[in-house]
Amino acid sequence: MKAISKKFLVKKGGRSFLMDERDILTKVNHPFLTSCTWAFTNETTAFLVMPFFPGGELFRQIGQEGFFREEQAAFYAAEVTLALEYLHMRGIVHRDLKPENVLLGADGHICVCDFGLAKQHDGSTPRASGAGAERAAAMSASLGEGGGEGDDDEDDVAGQHTTMCGTSYYMAPEMLAGGGYGKTVDWWALGCLLFEMTTGKPPFMSKNPHTLRKQIMKQKLKLPGWLSADTHSVLKGLLDRNLSRRLGCGKSTMFKVRGVAAIKQHAFFRVLGDWGDLGKKRVDPPIIPTLDSETDTRNFDAEFTTMSVRLSGEAPASTKPIAMSPQAPKRSGADTVSKGSMSKKRPSATEQLALSFGGFSFVAPEMLSASQPTTPKTPLEVEPEAASEPEAASEPEAASEPEAASEPEAVRQHMHGSVHLS
Repeated sequence: MKAISKKFLVKKGGRSFLMDERDILTKVNHPFLTSCTWAFTNETTAFLVMPFFPGGELFRQIGQEGFFREEQAAFYAAEVTLALEYLHMRGIVHRDLKPENVLLGADGHICVCDFGLAKQHDGSTPRASGAGAERAAAMSASLGEGGGEGDDDEDDVAGQHTTMCGTSYYMAPEMLAGGGYGKTVDWWALGCLLFEMTTGKPPFMSKNPHTLRKQIMKQKLKLPGWLSADTHSVLKGLLDRNLSRRLGCGKSTMFKVRGVAAIKQHAFFRVLGDWGDLGKKRVDPPIIPTLDSETDTRNFDAEFTTMSVRLSGEAPASTKPIAMSPQAPKRSGADTVSKGSMSKKRPSATEQLALSFGGFSFVAPEMLSASQPTTPKTPLEVEPEAASEPEAASEPEAASEPEAASEPEAVRQHMHGSVHLS
C-alpha cells in the first residue's frame, strides 16, 4: 500500500503525479504489470492499494547471485519488454525502470511496478521549443545523434515530455539533454537493466552526479569479455545514443524491422522460443521464490520488513474515507462572503484538500464482483421430486443476509531512489 500526505503532495506540486499514477494503475491490465485494486482518501492521506508480490525485488536477486546467467537475464528482459510494449501501445512512458521496480510473483514471473513517474501522452502535449530544444539539438549533434530514418517516428517524438525524472543511473541521454524525449527512454533503461543483470552493476557509475552525467552522455560503453557476442550486440543496440539506431525505437518498414519487433527477433532472445508462450506464462521462470504462505516477506530485505508502519506526513485522525462533497457546515464571520442577498461559504483547509482529490477513489471490478451476494433460488427453481406432492402454500423463508466481503490485506510497496526535477 502506498500512503502519501495530501499536504505534502500539494506543497511539493506532486498531486498531478499521483493522479496520473492512479489513472494509469486503474487502466492497465497485463500479466507483467502491477495494477490498482483500491484507491481512497481520508482527511489527510491518499492511499493506493496494489497486489502483493512475495518474490521480492529483482534487485535483491541480482545482489544475492552477483549476476545472472545470460539465459536467465534474457527471460526477465523479455518479460519486461512485453510490459513496455503494452504501455507504449497505450501512450504510456514508465520513466523509472530499474531492478528495484521489477518484482517477482509467487510463480517466479516478473511484475513492473511503481508508476509514480509514469506519464501518458494524450496527443496534445506540445513539442519542446526554445532554448531547451536548441540545447538538445546541439548536444545531440555533438554526440552524432539524429538525422537518420525513424527519428521523427510518432512514438519517439523528442518533445513529448520535458521533465527530468527517474533514477540517475538509468536516465537516458536524451532526457539529460533537456530538450524533450519520448518512449525511447524506456528502451535505454531496459539496456541498463539488462547490463546490470549480466554484469552485476549499471553501465555507468559515479558518486559525483556531474561525472555520471558526462559518462552517460559521452563515455564509451565497456562490455566484459566473458559475455557472448549476442549479449554484446543487444546491449550495444539498447544503449545506443543515436535514436535512429537504438534497438526498440522507430517503426518497421518493408525493408527493415524496427521497434519492439526488432528486439523480439534479436538472437539474444532465441533461447526463449515463442514470445506468445512467454506472454501467456508458459515458459518456466529460472527462479521460483521459496515461500511459506502468500504473505511471506522473507524475500524482502530486513531493512524494510523491520521498519515501523507509519503514514507519511501527519497521522490521520481517521481511516474512514470522507465524502467528496462541496457542501460545508454552516459558518459565519470571516468564513462567509456576502454579496447582496447571496452568501458563499468558504471551505475549510480540510475541505479544500478533499475537493482537490475529488474523483480519486476507485475499486477494481473484480473486488466488486467478489463482494456481490449470491442470488437465492426462486420458488420456481425446485427439484422435480420435491414438486410431485402438492402442499399448502407457505410463505418463503427470508433469504439470509450475505456476509460482507472482507477487504484484501493492505501490503506495503516500498519506493526509493527516484528523483523528479521540474
